[in-house]
Amino acid sequence: MTHQYDELADKIDGSVAFLLPKKIGEWKGFPLYQPSGNNTKNKAILITRDGQLPYKPVSRLQFLNSMKQKLAASKKAQIDINNKMPERTEAEQEAAKQKGLENALTGAPPGRIEERKASFIKKYRTDHQRKEDNIQQTENYFNGLIKPYDDIRKNLTQNELNEPAIVDRADWTSSFKGFTTEEKGGRMIVFINNDYFNLKLPRYVPQFIALYWEWDTNSPAMNFKKQLEGNFSVDKLKAMIDK
Repeated sequence: MTHQYDELADKIDGSVAFLLPKKIGEWKGFPLYQPSGNNTKNKAILITRDGQLPYKPVSRLQFLNSMKQKLAASKKAQIDINNKMPERTEAEQEAAKQKGLENALTGAPPGRIEERKASFIKKYRTDHQRKEDNIQQTENYFNGLIKPYDDIRKNLTQNELNEPAIVDRADWTSSFKGFTTEEKGGRMIVFINNDYFNLKLPRYVPQFIALYWEWDTNSPAMNFKKQLEGNFSVDKLKAMIDK
């Protein structure tokens, strides 16, 4: 269902993960979804074998661990870049410092020369000091991003951590505030369930069916939508699975 919108940019436990479309209710005994994208005049269901699904939920614990590991790796990479930044020799830095001081004092009123000089000296940072400042800023930035994941994990029981990870699509990446529910518009993060698929069947045999429909707001289209949703036989499609 609209793969380009639903595949996560980041892998979970080393595997590609997806966001299920937003669940908006049920239809003929099946969960009813609203596929991703700008169009809200569409619906979809997933028809599968009884009691089986071609996907499996990502647990909250898997999600929290994977996001923390990703952020920790990004932090380390940024710090490594800063650590590798070259530093000028002491003589080069002193020459640059004196040149900067001259520029700072240029045009200063006689009564403010000492004030400007003191201000320059106070703000001056060596190459090593600037490097350390940048590293500390990086530490603070990424620690701030990681903290919500740590806090949420500490506040959940083991049973709660084992529950499916359902997130708000708008904030789960850069400003994660916690898990939500499908009833509140959240979307479940899932893996493909390879165990669902019978590899002994020919490739042309359907093992699940995604039924998707969309409509316009004109009267003929709305009438067709009403007829389809009222009379469509899902059972006939389901009978085609594994056949």
